[in-house]
Amino acid sequence: MAIGKKVVAVKTPAAKKDIHPVSVVKGEDFAEKLEKFVSLKDQIKELTAEQKSIEGEIKETCKNEYIKLYTEMKRNPESIKVASEKGDKIMFMAVKKYVGAVDEERAEELREKYGVTMVEEKSEVTFDNDLLNKFSDQIEALIMSADFLTDEQKENLFINKVTYTIKSDAINEAFTCGNGDVEGLINDINPVLMLKETK
Repeated sequence: MAIGKKVVAVKTPAAKKDIHPVSVVKGEDFAEKLEKFVSLKDQIKELTAEQKSIEGEIKETCKNEYIKLYTEMKRNPESIKVASEKGDKIMFMAVKKYVGAVDEERAEELREKYGVTMVEEKSEVTFDNDLLNKFSDQIEALIMSADFLTDEQKENLFINKVTYTIKSDAINEAFTCGNGDVEGLINDINPVLMLKETK
């Protein structure tokens, strides 16, 4: 028995039609301004991309200098000025905010490595609204006696939502909690890094 080859027809999406009416403005002045506007927008887009790339490299260099000073001083230098050989300067700060989510597994890793106080835990109990609405007339009875609920429903009535966050002052404990490994702790907690203009 011969089996025919399945052929799938692929539709090429049709080009979108421009449904907007076009109003043509006569005159060289408007033409020049519009041309310059479009050109400047393109330049800004290119320059912004270049700036972001350079900013990332500068932040990395500044972070390394910050870590050196932190290790030498054995405390958080807060903000530092970093200068080039030509005399240009920038202010660098590692802010007490941390990038990235912390789940239970990550929280446990950080606690084992840096102590139980490194990660704060917030527990929030919420109701399963479907069950709450279903038994809204019997809430008082639920508190006193829950014989109308199955064990599974009892377990699902309350949902305990736990969130983990790195404590605000974690950056200040990089030397002590990190046993001198400032770089390791900073890389683990991933603080927000900021650059500011300075004189």
